Amino acid sequence: DSSPAGFFGILEEGGSIQDLTIKGVVNPAGTQKTAGGLVGTNYGTIINCTFSGAVHGEEEAGGLVGRNETSGTIDHSTSRAMVSGAYATGGIVGYNLGVITGCTNVGAVNSEYQESALDMEGLPATLLELVKKDMGDDLSNNISNVSSDTGGIAGRSSGLILSSANAGDVGYAHVGYNVGGIAGQAEPYVELDLDQSTINRLRTELDTLVLRENITASLADALATGSTIFIKSYGRATLATASFRGTAPSHTQVTWNDMKVNSPMLGQVDFSLIPAYFIDDATIYHGASSVGVTGGGLGGAVTLATKAPAEQGLGLRYVQGIGSFATFDEFLHLTYGGARWSSSTRVLYSTSDNDFRFRNYNSKEFVTDDDGQIVGEYYPLQRNRNGGFRDLHVMQELYYTTRGGDRFSLAAWYLDSHRGLAMLTSDRNKSKQKQNTQDERTLRAVAGWERLRNGLKLGARAGYTYTDLRYLLKQDPEGKGQFVVNTDARSRIHTLFAKAEAEYALGEKWLFSANAALHQHRVRSGDLSVIGNNGLRADTLYRQERFELSAFAAVKWRPVPRLGVAADLRWELYGDRTTPVIPALFADYVLSKRGSVVVRASAARNYRYPTLN
Repeated sequence: DSSPAGFFGILEEGGSIQDLTIKGVVNPAGTQKTAGGLVGTNYGTIINCTFSGAVHGEEEAGGLVGRNETSGTIDHSTSRAMVSGAYATGGIVGYNLGVITGCTNVGAVNSEYQESALDMEGLPATLLELVKKDMGDDLSNNISNVSSDTGGIAGRSSGLILSSANAGDVGYAHVGYNVGGIAGQAEPYVELDLDQSTINRLRTELDTLVLRENITASLADALATGSTIFIKSYGRATLATASFRGTAPSHTQVTWNDMKVNSPMLGQVDFSLIPAYFIDDATIYHGASSVGVTGGGLGGAVTLATKAPAEQGLGLRYVQGIGSFATFDEFLHLTYGGARWSSSTRVLYSTSDNDFRFRNYNSKEFVTDDDGQIVGEYYPLQRNRNGGFRDLHVMQELYYTTRGGDRFSLAAWYLDSHRGLAMLTSDRNKSKQKQNTQDERTLRAVAGWERLRNGLKLGARAGYTYTDLRYLLKQDPEGKGQFVVNTDARSRIHTLFAKAEAEYALGEKWLFSANAALHQHRVRSGDLSVIGNNGLRADTLYRQERFELSAFAAVKWRPVPRLGVAADLRWELYGDRTTPVIPALFADYVLSKRGSVVVRASAARNYRYPTLN
């Protein structure tokens, strides 16, 4: 029995393999358990390694590693192998209990198209014959039997998978179960990429193709296209809000890297100010599932996140869009992926005159004769007035992973927006007589730390948000360009954010999780155009501060593979008041694994406290 099999059979804890590229075939004799192209069983650290060729094992077969133990870390490595197996078969790892970070699989895993996906260049003729004959026979045997737990990154995972990507074929058509692009089976007590547990969550994940489909698309466009959420929008660069099941926009809670995005004054989010290109992961939590994200989501919640680039080395992407009415969009994305460090820089700049022509059916014009008698009427053809916009977005991200698997991150996002508010179709004023504009400058920044050890996952985040919002109304009744400010409404909002979270897996059936998040808001708002009787600017500022605390605890239990139950509890403090305890109960039952038929039930009571407006 040659198991565990690989170029290295076992990599002990404290051992390290770095910058190694191997081509070959791993096809162990005997029990054929635990086979990897590079390492059979890994307790140590693997960094920036590549394997090309073929790997076959009956159980725990991976392109790089057969079994990655809890102390094992695989960082920024690539598999270009053909991998086949009956149980726990993955492009990177067969069975993952440790940490996989920034890895990429481009080979085929338990796929009928394996030979075409195999990187054969440089393999000796004898190995090629082995691939085509022996591996081909093993593959045929596997196809005739049902394989389980097949994944592009890991066949089965009870560890952590971060910022990894699969580009290879996964799974035979209509054969096997628990087949996934990233993990075939993510065990219920462990989360992938620090996302919410896949059990008991009624959620929708937006396809990255929807987020990248169009440079001009905002998140509002992506949500309208890729989900069932109702998006109320008045066109590009205008207010766009989301509504679940008929609830108000303020009943939809939104987070970015775990920090709330909802305005503490208005309670809602303008999705038109969030470029789809700036979001790597977008998940929608419906109804009761939002309790696991935050309180107040009577309709649901939307979580937005960025992540480290999966590609190694330097990357550059530039996209330009040109449209009607002097509309220009430019997007630049610079990336760097190294063994420990990775960086992402994104810039989006959009401008438009937005002065399209339209028939105004709310402004009827009359035709008169020389005697002043009305002899006709018509609806005038007009241009959109005062509808131009200019948006600038800049986002910088930095990521660092230690040898011990600790992960540090920093994301900062700056927005500078100038938008003209188009005049109403019933407004008789001309653009030379009246102008409405809204300017916003917002800075969001979040720093994070994550760690997973022996079933215990810890995480902490801290962030800050500053928003300067200005509404300006200027009028010149004579139309001579000498505008007078009628309204100069300013709002400045400062928010501090902190969060700590922990999860612990007790055996294979229980998962306990808890977190606490706090926000400290400071609001100043008023009309700066008001002049008092003394001839000086009047103090109309509305000043308000509030501390908010949200505490959460949950337990998940899966007594048998087909059944899962969970209970969530949330409690929130706002100022000197508290909400009632917010409970949520969930259950799911797998009716058919092969058909992926799952019955889910949930019940919750939620509570939303008032905003600072």
